[in-house]
Amino acid sequence: MFCYWELTEATANELKSRYGEDIFSRAAPTLRRYRIRLEDGKPRILGHVDCTVALEARNWYLQAEEEGSSWFVELGLKRPNGEFILITRSNNITLPRGRVSSVTDEKWASIHAQIEELLALSGGGRTGAGSLEIARKIAERWNVMVQTSSRIGSGGVSSSLVSALRKT
Repeated sequence: MFCYWELTEATANELKSRYGEDIFSRAAPTLRRYRIRLEDGKPRILGHVDCTVALEARNWYLQAEEEGSSWFVELGLKRPNGEFILITRSNNITLPRGRVSSVTDEKWASIHAQIEELLALSGGGRTGAGSLEIARKIAERWNVMVQTSSRIGSGGVSSSLVSALRKT
């Protein structure tokens, strides 16, 4: 797991005013990694492990033993008596499984077939369709993409470009 943070001067000053000017020399900067089980969207803590870090590093890698497991991390200062002073907390995360997903997206499968069709039209090693026929096929595909993206939101394409393609 990759963790990163920014300790602002305001936060450092707040910690010094609350715990003493020398808090950063008396307490060890620590990442506390919590193993959790999400139940109804809420974390149930299964245990934690502390890792001493250098605040100046501003990022750290933590080892997670099990794929698909859920975690959150807290950055804090650990006093010699074991007290943990929280600075900030991460979101809950679930690590990916250690294998390729079995979920396939049919939309992408249809694009592959259309690319094969365009390749065949272009000649693909033999005499094929003319450029006008290829342009029509590309324009048809473009129209499908524009219609799909207009349902989702702006595709970031100018209306003049779409109009020009529709005329072909």
